Amino acid sequence: MSEIMTLETRIIQVIDKVMACGTDIQMDQAWGELGTNSLDYIKIVVEMEKEFDIEIDDDRLTFVQTDTISDFRDYLVSLIEGDSEHEPD
Repeated sequence: MSEIMTLETRIIQVIDKVMACGTDIQMDQAWGELGTNSLDYIKIVVEMEKEFDIEIDDDRLTFVQTDTISDFRDYLVSLIEGDSEHEPD
């Protein structure tokens, strides 16, 4: 399994843990499609920090800046790889 697939699997598992969706979560889904509100998003961010042993800058990552789960994934990859070029605006 490729690294990106493993990362996506872990991301989806964290989201499912927080949201208890019971549905098939897709990387191209918008947060709103999952019924995610800002409090859910904060919980997801906290769980992602734990899962990936990273710190997400609250000022750089807001609910609006990552429209889809794949946007969030891209941001996580930039943190893991230490690449600030791909951080959300």
